[in-house]
Amino acid sequence: MGQKVNPIGYRLAVNRDWRSRWYASHQDFPAFLHGDIQIRKYVKDKLRQAAVSRVVIERLEQHSRHDLHSPSRSGDWSEGFRNRADDRGHRQDEWRQVSQNRHSGD
Repeated sequence: MGQKVNPIGYRLAVNRDWRSRWYASHQDFPAFLHGDIQIRKYVKDKLRQAAVSRVVIERLEQHSRHDLHSPSRSGDWSEGFRNRADDRGHRQDEWRQVSQNRHSGD
């Protein structure tokens, strides 16, 4: 039997980038990983109509930055979403909408 290779891990250096950018100690890793999963689930549930194709999470020392990649150019959903996210306890987080063109391949 041949060795199976994860296609995302195999292509990371070529045509994909990491979906989460942070480094954690051994003790903090599970909390950060579960936090990323919860954030992605929250975005998927709340922004189903906005066609968010990718969520990139960067964790810095004191806050997090979340880039929501969406084909819509208008920020009509972003303000309402930011207010709901602030109410949920993500006050130190920065939420950015990244508009992408039709042929970006996300």
